[in-house]
Amino acid sequence: MGIYERDYKTSKFTDNLQENALVQLITINLVLFVLFQLIQVFYFFSFTEGTTGEKFMHDFYYNLALPGSFSQFIHKPWTLITHMFYHQGLWHIIGNMLWLWMFGYIFHDLTDNKKIIPLFIYGALGGAIAFMLAYNFIPVLSSINASATGASAGRDSLHHHDAAAIANARIWLKAACAGRPPCACAGGGATCRLQHVQQGRRLHSGRSRRQAL
Repeated sequence: MGIYERDYKTSKFTDNLQENALVQLITINLVLFVLFQLIQVFYFFSFTEGTTGEKFMHDFYYNLALPGSFSQFIHKPWTLITHMFYHQGLWHIIGNMLWLWMFGYIFHDLTDNKKIIPLFIYGALGGAIAFMLAYNFIPVLSSINASATGASAGRDSLHHHDAAAIANARIWLKAACAGRPPCACAGGGATCRLQHVQQGRRLHSGRSRRQAL
């Protein structure tokens, strides 16, 4: 019997939810998402049609998203933190929070509740640094005006920890892994994460903008 199967019935997750770091982390992300959506609604009714999106991007997005360019980053270093809590769309926040919940739930049961938020932040910071290095030193990317938002890097840090911690446990996620054990699924997911960056395009100031999620 694997570690996770053995401890599942006596999960620590439901103990004292008010001090549960994972619940706090997800709550922070959801509250901020709703807040920015309300601000967008306010902008919609406050500015003329056709300028709302551009105005919101100028006032908020460009000051919250992590720029790929070092020259832009030095003028707004706070984006190293703010980008990990800013999600642009409904599916962006839903996807990240569902995966964060799943990986965080396993992490919480296998390790210490107090380590979830630090690991999330360290992972997000590491992803941010890797993002900027890639877009400044890889020739094919250096000409792209890119920015990063979302909790993906922090979420994946929990994912990788779980994969290492339960490598010998028998968890079968048939829908996601087609019957393969989690170590194979997580290893493949990590590889895909490094090789594939989901990108969306935004037109701003006559230029095509690519956005890494």
